[in-house]
Amino acid sequence: MTHNELRKGDRVAAKGLFGLGPRHAVVMDNRKGIGRMLHIEESNGHFPDMGDAYVDEITHVEVDGKWEPLDLSPAHAKQMKSIRDMGF
Repeated sequence: MTHNELRKGDRVAAKGLFGLGPRHAVVMDNRKGIGRMLHIEESNGHFPDMGDAYVDEITHVEVDGKWEPLDLSPAHAKQMKSIRDMGF
């Protein structure tokens, strides 16, 4: 599955912050491109929150109770490289 196939309501895992475990979240929009709105759940020491995340932060999606990895498309990887090279 790729990031453009994510839909509103999908449960995802994103990279954790500050050495904590992964953040679990629900996708809150149907956008395509390099940004998604996520509703972060309280888990692994992370507080509940809502905000935008870049697609390279989303690592897995839950499908039928199993976590499947997400593939970063070559176009998204190129965009994310230039953004990360700028320090964001």
